[in-house]
Amino acid sequence: MGGLPVAHNPDGFKVKLRDLPARTVAYIRVLNPYRGDAVAKATERLIAWAERQSLADGQWLGYQWDNPEITALEDCQYYLAVEAERFVPRGEIGRFRFPPMTVAQVEIRGGIDLELRALQWVYGTWLPRSGYVPDDQPGFEAWIGRPFAHGTEYFELYAQLPIQRA
Repeated sequence: MGGLPVAHNPDGFKVKLRDLPARTVAYIRVLNPYRGDAVAKATERLIAWAERQSLADGQWLGYQWDNPEITALEDCQYYLAVEAERFVPRGEIGRFRFPPMTVAQVEIRGGIDLELRALQWVYGTWLPRSGYVPDDQPGFEAWIGRPFAHGTEYFELYAQLPIQRA
């Protein structure tokens, strides 16, 4: 994810390292997530399910197993998730358990363009100089509050990149 000069950081991004415990999530898999409102519609369904389970005030996550700069957009998958320990997976609601991990976290308060710039900066500038390499887990969006709480043009979330010592 090149493009920015080596130390260029006009947005003032700051990385915070966090150790996260193991966590179990309830999720909905969204195929071809970069088209239309597929993610927003899945979000509505998962929020409705989480409210019925009294889980809607937990940590909301979005995670990507695919890099849209490498994988064709129509083949990408996005998983919208909420932390949930005890529930029965049923229908489109799946269950996944992540191991404990260390993440490099950047706070995002703005549009998708700001999030994309943050990810480019983390991967292209911060990571190569950090002494860390990506871990074997997907990158996360950890929403501050519920997903799309401010609509689809403005987001409040933490971009989290799982890392390990180089």
